[in-house]
Amino acid sequence: MRNLILFLAFVLRPCLGSGTEIYRGNQLWFVFVNTDNDLKWLLSEEEQSMGEIQQWLRDMADEYTFVHKFTLGYTFENREIGGIEIAAPALNDGEFQATVPKPIVYFEGGIHAREWITPTTIMYFTRELLDAYENGEDNARKILGIFDLHIVPSLNGDGYAFTWEHERLWRKSRQPNIGFGCVGTDLNRNFGSFWGRPGGASRWPCSGLFRGFAPFDNNETKAVDDYFKTLKAQRRKIKVFIDWHNWGQMILAPWSYAVTDKLPAESEDQLAAGEAMAEAMTATNFIPEGFKAGVSAQLLYEMTGSSNDYGFAGTPEAKYSYVVELRDSGHFEFLIPPDQIRLSGEEGYDGVVALLDWIINNDY
Repeated sequence: MRNLILFLAFVLRPCLGSGTEIYRGNQLWFVFVNTDNDLKWLLSEEEQSMGEIQQWLRDMADEYTFVHKFTLGYTFENREIGGIEIAAPALNDGEFQATVPKPIVYFEGGIHAREWITPTTIMYFTRELLDAYENGEDNARKILGIFDLHIVPSLNGDGYAFTWEHERLWRKSRQPNIGFGCVGTDLNRNFGSFWGRPGGASRWPCSGLFRGFAPFDNNETKAVDDYFKTLKAQRRKIKVFIDWHNWGQMILAPWSYAVTDKLPAESEDQLAAGEAMAEAMTATNFIPEGFKAGVSAQLLYEMTGSSNDYGFAGTPEAKYSYVVELRDSGHFEFLIPPDQIRLSGEEGYDGVVALLDWIINNDY
C-alpha cells in the first residue's frame, strides 16, 4: 500500500505543492516536501527502515548548508552508524552570545532494537527544529545559535534490521557470544561507567540484560566512546547527552547504577531541567499518566554500565545526561502504533525546546 501511494505521488508530483498532506482514511500518511526540485518525504506515521534512516541523514545534509553528515562507526555486521551535526552560525544578538565553539547537545536513539519509536521521534523533532530555524522562529534560532546538535537516530543498526526481518521484539546487539550459542549484548549495560558492579545487569551471555564480557566490547558502544574522545581532544564541551528509549514516559537522570549512593552535586540542576522537559512533554498532547522526571535508579530500576551514567561520569562529562523514555505508559509498550509517531515527535520537540531553554536561562 505504501509503495503504491509513493508511486502515485511521484507520478502526480507536478500537481503537488510543498506541504501537501496525503491521508489514509482520516489519518495523515505523510507530507510531501518539494525542496530545490528534489523529492523528499517527511514520513509522519510510518516506521523507518535502516535504509530510510540513512537516506534521511543524507537528505538533511543536502538540504541545509549548516548540517553535516558524519559516521560514528560501524556495527558488528558492518552497517554504518550515521549521524548529523547541526552547526548553525553562533548567536550574538545582544541578549545572548554563544561561546565559540558552541557546546554540544548529543542525541542517540535505537540502542534497544525493538524501540522503533525512538529513531522516528528523533527524526521528526529534528526536522521540525530545522524548519523552525529556517522560518525564523525565536526558540529554534536561539537553540541552534547557542548549541551544536549531534544526532544519531539509530545506534544499534544490526538489531534494528533484525527486528524488521526476523524478530520484532529483539532488544540487543547482534554480536555473537562465542562459546555460548547465543547472540547479543544489551548495549545500555555495556558502557564503562560502573560496568560490572553487582546488580543492574547480567553476566549470563544469553540474558536480555547481558552486559558484555568487558565494557565497550561491542562496536556500537565503543564507537560512541571513541567519538567523544575525539571531541574532547578537540576541547569541545558536551553540555547535554540524551539516550532516547521507550516506554514509560520518564526523564531519567543519574544515578542509574545504585539507589543508595549519594547523588551527584549537579543533581538539583539535572532534576530541575528534567522536570521542565517532562512538564512540556506532558502538556503537548495531555498524554495519560504524563511524563515524570527523577533519578533513574529510584524512578525506574538499577542499571550498571548505563548510557546516562556514562554521559555524565564517563568520557562526555555532560552535566545534563539522561535516558528519556518516550510514550506510552504500558498499553502498547514497544509496539507503539504508527498513528502515534507524530504525537511522539511533537512531544519530543516540545521537550527538547523546554530542556534547552531551561539550560540557556539557568546554566549557560
